[in-house]
Amino acid sequence: MTGRRLTIADFLTDGILARICDSAATLAGADVTLHDLDGRRIVHTDDERRWRICDAAPEDHMVHEAIQRGLEQPVVTGPGGETIFVLRVYDLPSGAIVVRGGDPAKRALCDEFAGLIAEKVSQFCDRDARLQDRHSELAVLFRLSSLLVGARGMGSILSTALTSVIDVLGMDAGIVHLLDVRTAEYDIPAVAGLDPDFVEALNHSSRFQKWLHRDIRAKGGVEVTTVEEGDAADLTRAGIVSAVSAALRFKGRHLGTLHLFTRNAREFESGEMAMLRIIGEQVALAVTGAEMAQIERQHRQVQRQVQLAAAVQRRMLPNHMPTVSGLDIAARYESCFELGGDLYDFLELGSSVGFVVGDVVGKGVPAALLMASVRATLRAHAADMYHLDDIMTLVNMALTRDTRDNEFATVFYGVLDPASLMLTYCNAGHEPPIILRRRTDTGAWTIESLLVSGLPLGIEAGAAYDRQLCRLRRGDILIAMTDGVMDALNFDDERFGRERVHESLLTFLAGNPDADARAIIDHVIWDMRRFRGLRAETDDATVVAIRVG
Repeated sequence: MTGRRLTIADFLTDGILARICDSAATLAGADVTLHDLDGRRIVHTDDERRWRICDAAPEDHMVHEAIQRGLEQPVVTGPGGETIFVLRVYDLPSGAIVVRGGDPAKRALCDEFAGLIAEKVSQFCDRDARLQDRHSELAVLFRLSSLLVGARGMGSILSTALTSVIDVLGMDAGIVHLLDVRTAEYDIPAVAGLDPDFVEALNHSSRFQKWLHRDIRAKGGVEVTTVEEGDAADLTRAGIVSAVSAALRFKGRHLGTLHLFTRNAREFESGEMAMLRIIGEQVALAVTGAEMAQIERQHRQVQRQVQLAAAVQRRMLPNHMPTVSGLDIAARYESCFELGGDLYDFLELGSSVGFVVGDVVGKGVPAALLMASVRATLRAHAADMYHLDDIMTLVNMALTRDTRDNEFATVFYGVLDPASLMLTYCNAGHEPPIILRRRTDTGAWTIESLLVSGLPLGIEAGAAYDRQLCRLRRGDILIAMTDGVMDALNFDDERFGRERVHESLLTFLAGNPDADARAIIDHVIWDMRRFRGLRAETDDATVVAIRVG
């Protein structure tokens, strides 16, 4: 990493630099030598390595001193003496090229040549060192990425990230200070190199908490702290001397902070700070990924429960239509979610057949639960009571008692005697059913609505419901549906509406006067879908049809 002291020997491969010094010495008739960081001479050899380091000669003591001082300007010891050109990498001394003696007429030229060599060698070595740093940083990031990808679960990811960063950066300890999305509070879920009991005690220190929660965004997301004094002073009890903190941020969202500690004084160079910033972003990405994976697992669990509930709800709907002499009965239910709030049911009541069509306010799980409650309560009372208005009153009282103000249901409950064709019904705020009847004189179809209605169930405990009678005729078609059919919207935000429903039925029956109940329902649903186009469903849709034979 940037800031470490390197020697020129770290960059030698084939001894060419030592040979250049030898060639310069021959041309100038002077002594030109190459020295490492400790002032030792580096000489060219004929063996496989092509160079070696010799012990420093007595006359090289000035060279070692100049290198250690790191002087940027050439050191001239006197006329005809030494000229020392210090080589630099990371702006730190790494060795030297020294010129001694020689022909005075050529000495100035030799010094100039040696100075140019020293300048270019320093540039090349500095560039090579920085390239190696970038390579090392990429290797560190790749290693960290590989470890994070292999980790499973938030705890494993944080522990892996912390220990990996401590290892690759040569730190001694660290903690992760993270926002828990479930509790919206900060915690320390990962610790390395510190006694957990010590960290637990720190967590109860108001001074240390202040240090943990400080905002480091203004400092580029990375901050170095000397812990001897200030809010982080409690760390000194664990031998911590310095700390560096990196913000964990993902797409502008602050997730927490990665804190790394050393037990020896250490200066963090710009390259290390940049590296920590990248590592913080990478860890934040891994943490976000773990959060998303956790949310996905929870979503799958909820989805599984919803699927099970949907299966139960489907079993509540009749799995076959009642077989009643003289009546053709059909029904169709389409939910816009896996769980819906529409209801239809059939009840065997001696020689008569009861049928229910309902719509619970809302959608999804709450509506499905309320629908199940309405169905169960109505069935329970219908089994023991005769009068429909009394049944609806009791269902309303139970629903009002057990639900909130914004939870209610519209229900149409009818009982049809197939012998007399007398329809007894009670309507609790539901879309009025219609009777399609064919005129005997012209053969045209007409529509009559059963308009009498009371309040929806669950709004007012003392609501009264009227029982109504209507005698059907042979050939009549009774249609009851939920408002999801009428409320279907196209891309122009137009409702399918009651008029289009009536028009669809009349047009279809004009061309298919003998169509059975199933065909009639299918046509209405098809027309609704064709009107809606590819726009998503916004409500459940239920249609029940009874055709009198």
